[in-house]
Amino acid sequence: MLTPEQEQLARSALAAGATADAAAVAAGVTYQRIKWALYETGQLGDVRVGQGRRGSIRPIHHCLEPTEAEIERMKVEIRRRKGDIPPG
Repeated sequence: MLTPEQEQLARSALAAGATADAAAVAAGVTYQRIKWALYETGQLGDVRVGQGRRGSIRPIHHCLEPTEAEIERMKVEIRRRKGDIPPG
C-alpha cells in the first residue's frame, strides 16, 4: 500500500495528465507499486489513467479564415484547372 503522502503525490501527478511511470517518480515509488495501487488493491482505482489530457487541456487548432482576395484567387485557379478559363 502507498502511504497517504505517496498516494496524494501520485493522485496529483495522474490528475495533471502524467503517465503511471511519471506518477511513480513523483511519489518516490516504483512503477510496479503504482500499477499495483491502480489495478490490484484499488487504492487508486478511482483515478483515470491512459486518457492523456483530454478535454480542456487538449490544444485547439484554429484555421485562419481566407481573405476575400484569397478566395477569389482560389476560384480563378480552380476554373483554370477545370478549363473554364484559359491559362494566363
